[in-house]
Amino acid sequence: MPAGLRLASRVLAAFTRVVITILTIITVLGVVADMITAHWSRVPFSLVFAIVFVFLMSSTYRSTRRFASRETAPPTLVEPRPIEASAGDPGWKPSLRVTLPFVPDRSDEPARNGLTVLRSVFLAFTGALVLIANLVATSTALPNGPVVPWIPILIAFAALTLVGARATDRPLPCTSAQALAAAYRARFFLRVAFAESVALMAFTITFAGGPVWTYYVGLAFTFVRFATNVAPTRAAVARDQADLEARGCNLSLIAALNPQTSTT
Repeated sequence: MPAGLRLASRVLAAFTRVVITILTIITVLGVVADMITAHWSRVPFSLVFAIVFVFLMSSTYRSTRRFASRETAPPTLVEPRPIEASAGDPGWKPSLRVTLPFVPDRSDEPARNGLTVLRSVFLAFTGALVLIANLVATSTALPNGPVVPWIPILIAFAALTLVGARATDRPLPCTSAQALAAAYRARFFLRVAFAESVALMAFTITFAGGPVWTYYVGLAFTFVRFATNVAPTRAAVARDQADLEARGCNLSLIAALNPQTSTT
């Protein structure tokens, strides 16, 4: 794998784990704040919220470590042949087993399938943003400040993320299956970072002095970007595969993401 792609993949995986750690700390501090301020009626809800959130984030953390640990795996050999875009797609059910807390996963197959790992990360971050929305909704200490300058700041930041996402998007390479998989994973984490940063900025503004509904505006923007640009759905993978074939590439994206693919 090219050194640049390997470095970018590791940096993006590390960034994701940092975000997970920050969100977990914020959640735990919310429970502690309820106890300190004697909001005892909210403590049971906050504890349940924190437990679910930590389980959700821990599964995502493990997924990103699996993702990073496979960067030195040997290249996946894929024979040039006609490709069915959905061939080998594991679907979303394995990702749900990896992501949902309290659901035992008796097979390590999801850990070996790169597409399942990416979908697990996507589901975990989506769920975490929803849980944060609940935290905002139940918080009684929000400043509920003016629209100006906070909402214009959020709009400008969202516009910058759109520009940044477009500027950093590159066609997937076809030099080897390993380079293809590494570039796809790096692009996925980069798109997640740009899209989710808007919701995180809105969360910061909500507690810094913006209107109480600021987070929900940022969350809506992030979810639209998730749905249209980030989610590794079957249709999105098929579009990427069609783009590869249109450029004369005979590599299978799904096979490249799955290191257990056999060519025999």
